[in-house]
Amino acid sequence: MDNRGLSWIAVEVENQRIVWSDEFVGHTSFMSISQARRIASFFLTAMATPLSLLAASSTSSPNSPTFSPGFLVAYWVCNSRKRNPIGGWLLFFYWQLYSGLVISGVLFASNIQSYVPENFDDHGLYLMFLASTLPALLLFGIKCAIGTLLLSARTWDVLQLLRWVMIAELACEGVGAVIDGFYFPDNLGLGFLSIVPNLLWLVYFFRSDRVRHIFLLNDWDTAVNYIHPLKLKMATYR
Repeated sequence: MDNRGLSWIAVEVENQRIVWSDEFVGHTSFMSISQARRIASFFLTAMATPLSLLAASSTSSPNSPTFSPGFLVAYWVCNSRKRNPIGGWLLFFYWQLYSGLVISGVLFASNIQSYVPENFDDHGLYLMFLASTLPALLLFGIKCAIGTLLLSARTWDVLQLLRWVMIAELACEGVGAVIDGFYFPDNLGLGFLSIVPNLLWLVYFFRSDRVRHIFLLNDWDTAVNYIHPLKLKMATYR
């Protein structure tokens, strides 16, 4: 049978690296740690269970996610703390941020061979691989550090720094998606699992009333009473 008739994608793990072999198009591309984290972050939104994401990053398709009650747990925890300064959507941002950090560390340690140049036949292809993955991965680490600083130093200057890092990370992911489109087309769809959520989080940090009152006006204790007013319970008398 001709190879063009074999329109299937085999996934194989070799030398502690993940290789996607597409026999239909006759080329091989590498899934990086940052790309694996994109899948994990996508499933985190729906599943909120970090341990299950490790399996999802290598065996699940991003086009057919499964829903888990873990999402309801995440929603309940964040929504129940919406009157706290770090609550609501802001708490969910940190939920994803730190879970993504743990996932990235585990994946980087277990797939370090993906970044060894000897695994690439073409040195130019190796450089393109690094250009499409490392900048966004490094900026993600910087974002985690600044986000942690923001928890203690709740100032507008630190928030603006976080915004700029998020913009830079989004730009690097866009460049990475372009490189993937030319050199690693099988991984192109994975980029949108990170680009779209990061774009939404960037909009949130520019438009959120909570963010403005906590980090700029420093009046959340007052603002919370009309942003999330307490529900009065009717008392019954006998």
